[in-house]
Amino acid sequence: EAEAALDALQREEQALGYDTLTSKFLVVAATVAYLRGQWREAADLAQRGLRAARIADDPYNEALCALLLGASLLELAEAGTDTAQEEGAEMPATDAITLAAGAKTPAVDAKGSAEGAETAREAGGNSLEAGAKCPPEHAARGLPPATPEQALQILQEALAASERSQSYTRRDFIYAFLAVAYARTGDMDKARAAVQAGLTLAARFGYKEGRAMCIEAEGRIAAHRGDWVEARERLNAAIAAFAALGNVAGVQRCRWRLAELQRFAADAAGPVPAG
Repeated sequence: EAEAALDALQREEQALGYDTLTSKFLVVAATVAYLRGQWREAADLAQRGLRAARIADDPYNEALCALLLGASLLELAEAGTDTAQEEGAEMPATDAITLAAGAKTPAVDAKGSAEGAETAREAGGNSLEAGAKCPPEHAARGLPPATPEQALQILQEALAASERSQSYTRRDFIYAFLAVAYARTGDMDKARAAVQAGLTLAARFGYKEGRAMCIEAEGRIAAHRGDWVEARERLNAAIAAFAALGNVAGVQRCRWRLAELQRFAADAAGPVPAG
């Protein structure tokens, strides 16, 4: 059904006379790829959409594309693969859970919201112009490096674009992924502030999926701190929230995170207490 919907949207855009795929189509395609766990493909599609949105001076779709690009790079940085959720594949252990088991990631001096994005631009252009080294498979597609720091920068740009667009659509998602990126780069205070901002926004507008995403983010942040009990409680709560919405991808993703949490916790300090 997803493929059929994408084909229909592409035919519609071609009928309207568009020579290239629009950011609207690329947002949808990147979302489908992300939910399938095809994170490198999602990043590629989102980056193309981001460029198109910026050329068109379209902050609304710029925010959505930057969100998907940042989220995909964050997943790639943690999992090291773009096919983790494909049929028949086993999702790999993530660096996020490894970090919770005792590994350390250097903190970055990341400022929040539009201020952080502007600082990044002044330091070396926007995320698509950064000169950091990329793995060969990323360089072949012209993708930014899949590092937590790069994901954080792009997600800050997503939040800045969302604010410029004066639209709250998916801003709760942006806060959820920003929270994980802050935790991944060692800034737990900003991680907590970002996830709380997302939860507040979701409650204000009744964004149930955004609320579930933020609860999942709380579980991931707790895992980074090595708080196995809270991580398990939050991930179970996220599973319940996604299940209530019929969001199968969200349920599967959280179940995998929970299984990996259990395994790494057992390796590091014994099994997670039942309950």
